[in-house]
Amino acid sequence: MATSGSSIPEKSAHYFLQLQLARTAGDFSADIAFPARDVHNNTLSWSELFRKVDKHCIGEEWKDLREVVSAVRKLAVAIEGSKDNESLGTYKIDVGRSQLVRGDERVGDIRSTYEGLKAKNDASDVRTFALAWYACALEDPAAALAHINKHAQSTTAWIVDTIPLPSSPPASAQPSAPLNSDEPHLRAHRAWAFTEVLRTVAVKGISFERLGNPDEALQAYTSAIPVLTLVENEVVVLAQFREHQDLWRWTVILLWRATMLSQGDKDWLERYERCSAGWWAADAGNWMVREREAVCVVYLRSKLPGWRRIVSEYRAILDVTTSFPRAGQRNTRVEEFVEMCVAVWERVGGTWISDILWWATRLTFNSYLVLRYLVRALHDQQDYQLARRTLELYVAVVDKAWEVSQKEGVDEMHPDADTDEKYVETLAFGVRMLCRMGTKKDAQLAEKLVGQILRRAPKPTSSIKLAQAISEVTLATTLYEYTKLATAHGLFLDAVDLDDSSWIAHWYLSVSYARYAPDPCLDAAQVHAAKAVDLEPKDVRCWHLLALVSAAKEDWPAASVALDMGQNLGEIEDQPEDLHFKPTFSFGTLPTAMTPVGSALRDVDRTSNAFLDALQIRMSQVALAERIHGTESAVELLPDVFSWAAKHKRKEQASSENGPPEIVLPTHQKETDGQSVVLPMPPVDITVLPSTPIDAEGKSSFSPQGPDGGRTLQPTARKRAASSSSMLSTQTGRSSRKMSVSRALEWDAGSKEMDGYSSIHSRSKVDIDLAVELPSTLPNAFPVETEKSRSSTSSLGAERARARRETRGLSELWLMSAAMFRRLGKLQQCLSAIQEAESMDARNGDVWVQLGLYHHARSAPILAADAFKKALVINSDDVAATVWLSRVWIEDAEKRKDSATPKAYSNAPDVDGLMEERTSEAQDLADLAVGQLEALVHERGWDSPEAWWLLARAYRLQSVTREKQARGALAKALELTQRRGCGAIRTLDHVFV
Repeated sequence: MATSGSSIPEKSAHYFLQLQLARTAGDFSADIAFPARDVHNNTLSWSELFRKVDKHCIGEEWKDLREVVSAVRKLAVAIEGSKDNESLGTYKIDVGRSQLVRGDERVGDIRSTYEGLKAKNDASDVRTFALAWYACALEDPAAALAHINKHAQSTTAWIVDTIPLPSSPPASAQPSAPLNSDEPHLRAHRAWAFTEVLRTVAVKGISFERLGNPDEALQAYTSAIPVLTLVENEVVVLAQFREHQDLWRWTVILLWRATMLSQGDKDWLERYERCSAGWWAADAGNWMVREREAVCVVYLRSKLPGWRRIVSEYRAILDVTTSFPRAGQRNTRVEEFVEMCVAVWERVGGTWISDILWWATRLTFNSYLVLRYLVRALHDQQDYQLARRTLELYVAVVDKAWEVSQKEGVDEMHPDADTDEKYVETLAFGVRMLCRMGTKKDAQLAEKLVGQILRRAPKPTSSIKLAQAISEVTLATTLYEYTKLATAHGLFLDAVDLDDSSWIAHWYLSVSYARYAPDPCLDAAQVHAAKAVDLEPKDVRCWHLLALVSAAKEDWPAASVALDMGQNLGEIEDQPEDLHFKPTFSFGTLPTAMTPVGSALRDVDRTSNAFLDALQIRMSQVALAERIHGTESAVELLPDVFSWAAKHKRKEQASSENGPPEIVLPTHQKETDGQSVVLPMPPVDITVLPSTPIDAEGKSSFSPQGPDGGRTLQPTARKRAASSSSMLSTQTGRSSRKMSVSRALEWDAGSKEMDGYSSIHSRSKVDIDLAVELPSTLPNAFPVETEKSRSSTSSLGAERARARRETRGLSELWLMSAAMFRRLGKLQQCLSAIQEAESMDARNGDVWVQLGLYHHARSAPILAADAFKKALVINSDDVAATVWLSRVWIEDAEKRKDSATPKAYSNAPDVDGLMEERTSEAQDLADLAVGQLEALVHERGWDSPEAWWLLARAYRLQSVTREKQARGALAKALELTQRRGCGAIRTLDHVFV
């Protein structure tokens, strides 16, 4: 190939440069194209460009190059015209009729040109390589290889030696200057050289394939790796697709064939992903569709990390080459793309899948496949209302198609009818999703879907039984029909019988034995929890459940070991996956997806929040230590938990891009033996106002300073007004003594069991942004929210919702610390911990419960009752707040009743009147407590032994005639206590809802 230099006349250099640029750009489509410009910057057609070159570039060398370019253009136009429309709608992995000329007229014309090129005596590389391409296009692969072999040594030199790296000195008479050179002639010459080499290697490999020598073909493609490396380093960074279109065309062809022959080898796929940066951002959706789509399919079905760019490229291809289907048709290419994207999403997660699915809805018409996956994606992003509507649309589309097929009596499935297996899987998933939402409307819809499942799947499976059981539990807890719990337990047993290898079935059965079984059995619960651990030893929640059940049985060693195993499991870093994936497939077929479509609707058990799971198990370790060794020993474990949480959040912020704001725990550094240890910030002396305090000027000390204008606990240096001081006059003036955790005091008024609901978690989460807390902990949760407390989370992104849940978890950790400080009698530290929890999550109702317990420990019942009422304002179904408020009323009633004696009012003028007034006040408080507790035990607090125990006390305060009801309530409290287990450290719904 000739070179250009400063000695070439100006017009000769200009038009030869234009010829090179036009050749590399590869716009060979028709003579109406204007690939070049003259010296006056006017556009030139191909014919005019050739005329200018012949006129100004005088000499045999120039003429030969012009003839070769003309011949290359002619063959490219003939091959492009030989493509049929079908090739745009299909992709294959075999070479097929690629780079062939079809049609008698075209073949005759090309053969004539081929013979003319062979008649020339010139033996230059460019002419020889053009002859090889012509022979390949005319279905003569042996002749193509013969042409290439004539210059085998020269070809090898071109590929390996003659085109050096940019840092190498240029070789004489070769295109050696890198493409980022300031000299346009050198850049154009080098790009032309790259194109010629890659085309020749591709022709050589295709010829070997047509001769039935795939190994030789792959070896030929591999010989182009040095040039491909140069292309990656020099051409990709220029981001000039149109200027190097022919270079990219042969790059794609070569990578396509190498990828197919190597059966999706990692190196070739990664090289394609790197080179694709040269064209994927350009408007090239309808360019090289057949080849690029085939490589994209193989790439997406591998485990390589560069899937984002490939997804974007594949989507751009489908955007241009597909359209909205006509009536009775389906856009199968888009549906296959969706399936591959879902398979990738199953492996890597993320919110991007919803964008793909919404895009797919614009190119499909009520595609059951797209709707099926969209339900799952919307669920994972906590957009439950939209997921519910999408599920209803999916059911309507598939049911209608199924009914049409049944009426017509045809054996073939209706195009809009999903298979029975997938339909049942989707509805079972939908039932569990609706049950997690926990409203009456959703529970009723779930019951309806269960009926449709049974209609389409008369033969029960484990997943169907699980869906039925969870539906029964939801109906029981939302409609307060607790007799359904026995039915649910039987269905859980059936699920295990149908599939004894299902860890999720054993998980639920263990929970059912502990909570819902007519005859609770902690031994059976422990057996099935252990079975779940055996089947899924890498799931933290299985170990956590085993620990809780073991602790309830007072099997302290087993509980401790299970918690340690669960904690260590979270510390093990994931091993890197083997990315050298080799899909097995034969020519003419495509490999199956890495994740089968049938498993794409995976159980909710895979959507766990790793941070919350790890945090919960550490909190349970602290609770277990308190149970065994006492509060003083357990509180020493808290700094390690806070240190771990702070480290995790810092690591998360450093590794995430555009993630939610970091939640920073207030910490300070302490040097211990030369090591830095992160400890919680020591509590400071801050005074918290009472629940509804009035300052000296008569203004409320609360102001809408918190998030969403919510009330916040504001520290103040002012002295309380006289009205506030009078409310505190009943305080003892000394701190409460440290409470014992021994079993002898479990049923004392200040017992640990009574603290259970408030010390760690409340039984109901109602924060509007935290209505999505369930996916992070339950494999598939039982509902805890009430209908009135639910709120749409569709405005929240998945990342923001996850951050909210984690913030709630950290807030609960501070409240756990507050409870432990309170039991130690360290009320100032307790108050500071409550403030920290409130500052992190102002809408956490547990904050007010703990504040009430703080005031209760200070013997300030009025302030305590006020705080509990605030918690009930946030969530009217808060069991802990209801129980503790009732307890405050009952204790006050007992004091008033005990004081209604003649001795207490011996100096009063109207003893009988005062005694009657005191008795009436006590009766009113008892009536309030009875009314509140009776409503609670028949609804949300049906399984709270504390509620039943307090109800018995309230009955006795009301009248001696209610002794029978009091005994019944005590018997129920004893039954529920036995169900919970004497050694319970945290109840199941504290951890898994």
